[in-house]
Amino acid sequence: MLLMLAKNIGGDPGAKVLHTALWLACGMGTARLAAALWGSPAAPWGLALSLTLPLGMVVGSRAYVEFFLVLPVICAAILLFPRRRLGPSTILLVGWLAGAAAGTKHQGALAGTALAIVALFRTGSPAGSLLLLAASGTAASGAWFLRDLLWTGNPVYPVFFGGPRWTPMDTLGWKADASALEFNFHKLVTAPW
Repeated sequence: MLLMLAKNIGGDPGAKVLHTALWLACGMGTARLAAALWGSPAAPWGLALSLTLPLGMVVGSRAYVEFFLVLPVICAAILLFPRRRLGPSTILLVGWLAGAAAGTKHQGALAGTALAIVALFRTGSPAGSLLLLAASGTAASGAWFLRDLLWTGNPVYPVFFGGPRWTPMDTLGWKADASALEFNFHKLVTAPW
């Protein structure tokens, strides 16, 4: 929604500015996470490595939603990695951030699930924590899944189960995109570089 608000106010340049700001925030969050994991000397390395990844530079300068997914994941990871037990308020916030990632893009559900699993191992009461994680994650992402359900009849459209406007051509397009991501060792070593 923030991306669309920026796009409505400032057009494509406004959306790009907002997404670039999120890319920079992700870099700062990565620095904070590196410091939490390996000590404060690791923070500049985390910042530099995060902001100099070519994919991040390309995506960060466009009007995409990727960093709307990445920022809540980084923030949740920062909350999960201090060397102490997690309290209920932290569990609620981690669940909310995981749900925000899942509500941004369906792939965010994978990161959200991984965060929830880590959170469950970091608490003293996994059963109670699971309830808190599920409630806050659903509160954050539920509106998006409900919207998909009402519009298409499928809460995770078009990922599973198709939908009323899903055609065999759409399936072929997804298969072609997925095959481009397959790892082929022979093609890798015989590439003309």
